[in-house]
Amino acid sequence: MKLEQMKIKKRLRTGFGFVTLLAMLSAVVGIIALIVVSTRYEYALSHYGFSQGDVGKAMVSFAEARSALRAVVGYDDENEIEEQIELHDQKKEVFQTYMEEVEKSVTYREGIQAYNDVLNELDGYWEIDGQIMKLATSNDKDGYLKAQKLDVEQLTPKYEKIYAEFADLMNLNVQKGDSAKDMLHVVEIVITVLIIGVIAAAVLSSTKLGNTI
Repeated sequence: MKLEQMKIKKRLRTGFGFVTLLAMLSAVVGIIALIVVSTRYEYALSHYGFSQGDVGKAMVSFAEARSALRAVVGYDDENEIEEQIELHDQKKEVFQTYMEEVEKSVTYREGIQAYNDVLNELDGYWEIDGQIMKLATSNDKDGYLKAQKLDVEQLTPKYEKIYAEFADLMNLNVQKGDSAKDMLHVVEIVITVLIIGVIAAAVLSSTKLGNTI
């Protein structure tokens, strides 16, 4: 009788130990899932989400600097011209600040290439911008006409190319962000299935153990 009791005791310990192990495994899988999802979410946010915001802000400030320059060329009132010159310089400075942020946030290969394409198109842009500003505010009576010609023939085509490159960079960030979101969704499904599987195994094992006892 004592021998039989020892056998039952061993079987109970083994069975409950196995069920406990499954429960612990379920908890470990849940913790790993939480870490994986939060890590990937943080990565996607810092590499694609923040970058989208920085690119968008850079595009807006770039467009506002361009608009202010055209206002300087087109306005006649000196006070309005002074205001637009100040606005232009302010937006140019803000744009350059956002470009630094974009450079920091874009760290994946395709994004770096797209950012470099923007920089290549920007080469010489502000020099032409400065020439137009100088002509538009000079004492030359035909200065504004020369400024308009330079704007139409040189700056406008360059501006449009730069803006198109910015749009490509923005779209690339959106695509990467969407891909990261889809990947996280798949990970969530896989981890959920694993946890349910472990829980089901624990329930079946405990039920089987109870019936055996």
